Amino acid sequence: MGKAVEFIVQMRPVPKARPRLARNGHTYTPKNTVDAEKKIASVARIAIAKPLSGPLSLYIEFYYAVPKSWSKGKREAIPLPRTERPDLDNIGKLVLDSLNGIAYLDDAQIVHLSCSKYYGSSDRIHVTIIPLIEGK
Repeated sequence: MGKAVEFIVQMRPVPKARPRLARNGHTYTPKNTVDAEKKIASVARIAIAKPLSGPLSLYIEFYYAVPKSWSKGKREAIPLPRTERPDLDNIGKLVLDSLNGIAYLDDAQIVHLSCSKYYGSSDRIHVTIIPLIEGK
């Protein structure tokens, strides 16, 4: 295996919104999706000099800050699994699309994907990419 690339994006994980249809018949991507993709891409550009080639393994951990209403005991038990919306596949898709052309040439290179979501100390996205062939 090649050397892992790892980075953390300090932002609240958001789902990838579906394209919208404008009154003039054109489609557009909602602003919050575009902004989130830009933020993830900008952090990835700092961590990755050039797109990786070959097969890749991708691990994404999504963390949501614990609600202020939680008790001290519950807060100390973090990280805890998060079962509320947004759906894991929708927040994962946002990251995959954000990294296309930056971390890898095409997301078809991803042969292993692991995504999870938790409550944590702060909102963030932790990404680890592992090339599965040495030197790639």
